[in-house]
Amino acid sequence: MAAAVLLAVVVTLVFAEEFWHRHLCPYGTFLSVSAHFAKRGSTVNKDQCIVCGFCEKTCPTAAITADAQGKRRIDSRYCLQCFRCHDVCPTQTIRYGAWAEHV
Repeated sequence: MAAAVLLAVVVTLVFAEEFWHRHLCPYGTFLSVSAHFAKRGSTVNKDQCIVCGFCEKTCPTAAITADAQGKRRIDSRYCLQCFRCHDVCPTQTIRYGAWAEHV
């Protein structure tokens, strides 16, 4: 047990949070595989996005990136559905629902 705790402390000190969630975390790996088959997920309405970047800064897995115009998009492979981006969005433009609702 002590070795597991020591290993956990070393991992959290050495690796960035998004690296852990994308490449090492078993839960993150499971979500990235299952995201390909998901019928629901979080999306950003690009018409309402004000390019503030709060969502991108608060995402623990760096699943939110900006396009050429600065509008944000969510990569479902890396999204943990923690809803932190929903909470910080000043225009409430990030929604969770069926993919067809947002296309």
